Amino acid sequence: MLRSLYSAISGMNAFQTQLDVTGNNIANVDTTGFKAGRVEFSDILSQTMSNATQPTAAGTATPINFGPGGINPQQIGLGVNVASIDTMFTQGADQQTGVPTDMALDGDGLFIVSPNMNTVLPTSAGTAPSYTGTATGVTYNYSRAGNFSVDAQGNLVLPDGSKLMGYELQTSATGTSATLPTNLNKLVPINISIIPSSPTGTTTPVPGNFTIGTNGVVTVTDPTNPSNYFTFQIALANFNNPGGLQKVGNNLYETTSNSGQFNAGAPSNNALIGIPGSNGFANVRPGYLEASNVNLTQEFTNMIVAQQGFDANSKVVNTDNNILSTIDNLEQQA
Repeated sequence: MLRSLYSAISGMNAFQTQLDVTGNNIANVDTTGFKAGRVEFSDILSQTMSNATQPTAAGTATPINFGPGGINPQQIGLGVNVASIDTMFTQGADQQTGVPTDMALDGDGLFIVSPNMNTVLPTSAGTAPSYTGTATGVTYNYSRAGNFSVDAQGNLVLPDGSKLMGYELQTSATGTSATLPTNLNKLVPINISIIPSSPTGTTTPVPGNFTIGTNGVVTVTDPTNPSNYFTFQIALANFNNPGGLQKVGNNLYETTSNSGQFNAGAPSNNALIGIPGSNGFANVRPGYLEASNVNLTQEFTNMIVAQQGFDANSKVVNTDNNILSTIDNLEQQA
């Protein structure tokens, strides 16, 4: 059977994959924080028709007799393979929204979110919300999308309900009470509910006034008494190989064995927890969203290349089919 037939089929499959990735990129051109994919090809093992030979050494007789020169190997390629489908973590443009809970990240890092961390609302003035249970069974995901909103409990959440994670920094009653966390399991959901100090004895949380700084500090203030407040620190995750993260939908990623992971929840050399604006970690821009990093001009170019490449390979298949038909007709004519 003709080698070119199988080579062309592999080319059609590869360009179909490229078109699939390109179509997904174009579909997500307006998805907040979306990171475009890129397809890389590699050739398949070649069939060697003849090996290389070295030049013949010069003789010792006079006059010197030179033998034949070296010969390069003769190989026929057997097609193309999809070598990788990469996620490109380049920066997307920031778009101003004016929504106070929207946040864009300028630089490296991802928000840490959890879909199943339970929040306990505050029970007395000046105390911050906490969480219930142990960290066992808690799921952590990571996202560049900063389109947070406030749920009925006061948690800052993504559209799928995943809660933004951080740690409690300070309250008006206790002062500084925490430092940079050394473990994922010490993170808590960031919540803007607060028990007002007036009237005395009130135990029902109300939405607090809040601000978000470029350093990721969330300050929640009693609407009736500014001296009654507490603060959270947004935590970011950074990975040695963010391209190794796996997409799980809803603008979320999870770690893999090649992205870098937190060892038993603790930072390691290839997965770190940090503060926005610190060394190696992005700044937070409240009131902005990071747009998709899809470049439509590049994607349309990729689409044309994929279509033309697929079409050219299909022509090779048609040519091979004609050759095989001719051979078959020769047998019938014999």
